[in-house]
Amino acid sequence: MKYPFDRQTFHFEILSLYPARFVRYDAWPEVSGLGVQLGEKESILGDAVISSEVVTGLAGTDTDKVTLTFFGHRHISYYVIIVFVPMLVLIIVGRHSFP
Repeated sequence: MKYPFDRQTFHFEILSLYPARFVRYDAWPEVSGLGVQLGEKESILGDAVISSEVVTGLAGTDTDKVTLTFFGHRHISYYVIIVFVPMLVLIIVGRHSFP
């Protein structure tokens, strides 16, 4: 287990309910991706890739699908401050409370 040093992959998929002959999705890499305000305080998100393809849909017909894939890794400083430092304080206080 590599936590908190692991790297995660996120997938956001949009699948049309209508056949490909009626609705077509195209990837638009110039404007598709992650905004500058997107992110979590415990993770760094980036390396966005968008793609489109024709797949077999829910009704059994060919439908279009767009997939946005991006990767994230954790802020190590966040976990040091939020998890490890409080644990260390509890251990130190616990050791000095009982002789």
